[in-house]
Amino acid sequence: MRILVVGTGGVGSAFASIAQRRGFFEHCALADYDAARAREVVAGLDDDRFSGHGIDASSKDAVVSLVRETRVDAVLNAVDPLFNVPIFDAAPFSEPEVFDFPEGIGPVECVNVEHEEVLLVPRFIECKRVTFKYGLGDEFIDVLKTLHSLGLDSKEAVNVKGVAVAPRDVVAASRPNPATLGDRMTGKTCAGTLVTGGGKDGAPRKTYLHHIVDNEWSMREYGSQAVVWQTAINPVIALELLASGEWKGTGVLGPEAAAAVPGQARRVRRAARGPRAHGVTGHAAFGHLAVESAQRDHASMLRRRRERATLDDVVELLRGIGTILMEIDSKLQRLVRTIEGDDDEEEA
Repeated sequence: MRILVVGTGGVGSAFASIAQRRGFFEHCALADYDAARAREVVAGLDDDRFSGHGIDASSKDAVVSLVRETRVDAVLNAVDPLFNVPIFDAAPFSEPEVFDFPEGIGPVECVNVEHEEVLLVPRFIECKRVTFKYGLGDEFIDVLKTLHSLGLDSKEAVNVKGVAVAPRDVVAASRPNPATLGDRMTGKTCAGTLVTGGGKDGAPRKTYLHHIVDNEWSMREYGSQAVVWQTAINPVIALELLASGEWKGTGVLGPEAAAAVPGQARRVRRAARGPRAHGVTGHAAFGHLAVESAQRDHASMLRRRRERATLDDVVELLRGIGTILMEIDSKLQRLVRTIEGDDDEEEA
C-alpha cells in the first residue's frame, strides 16, 4: 500500500511514528503547506519508506497532482476539517487508468468518482474491491481545470447587481440541458462491469459485461441522447421485473441484490425496440463503469452545427463571467475609495 498523509502537525507526525513500526505499507508520502516541516518529520524517522512534500490542501488540483505523483492508494486527511472538501473532492478522481472500450470507442482515461455501487455491491456480492470509474476525456478535464483557474467552481457567493450568486451556480445555469444535446452529439456510450478474479478452473479470468448505445439510434428511435437513454433503460427493466414478481425486496437495493433472471437480455432488447426492430448490444448490464466518447468521423454538417452550438454556450458562459468580473471590479473600486477616505481623515 502507498499512502499520502496531508498535514504533518500533531496527528500527521504521530501517524508517521506509529506507522513506522509496521510493515503493511510500501511508501508513505508526508505533505504539508510548510514543505520544510514535512521533510523535517521524514528526517527524524530515518526510514526510506517516507518522503516529504509541499502541498496546498485548499486546492483540489494540488491534491490530485500529488496523488498522481506519489501513486498512492489511500489519502489520510490529518489537517483541519476546513480542508475536507478539497481533499475529499480530489480523492474520487484517483487511480487514473486507460481503458480500451469496445466497438470502436477505443482507449479513454478513466478515474474514480463517487457512486453508490461502491457501497451497495459488496453487500450482496462477495468481492475484494469495488470501484466506480468514469471516462471524462482530456477535453472535459481541461474545461474543469480552466473553470478552477478562473475561480468559477467556487461555492462562495458574490454580489451581482444586488443578488448573491455563487460562480459555480452561474456556470451550471449557463450550461445547456443535457436532454437537449442529442442532435449535437455523435458516437457511442458504453456502460459496463469489469469483473476480475479466478475462473472455475482456477486460472485468472477477466470478463467485461457491457452495454453500448449509439446516439444516432437512440435519437432516431426515442428522441433521447444516448447517455440519458442508457441511464433510463435500467429502471424500466428493474420495475418490469418487480411488477412481474420476478424481483422482490424492500429498501435501498441495487440490481445485484436480486437473482439473475433468464431472459433479461431479451427484455432489454424488447424494451429498446422502437418503430424499427433494432437490438441493443450486450447484456442487461447496470452500469458500474461509464464512458462517453464522440467519434470524429461524423459528417461536416453535423460538425458545423455542433461548433455553432458550442460557441453559443461559450458566449453565454462568458456573459456570466463578465457579470461576475464587473461586480468584483466594482467592489475593488469601492474598497479603494474607502481606503482613500480613511487616509483623508487621518491627514485631517
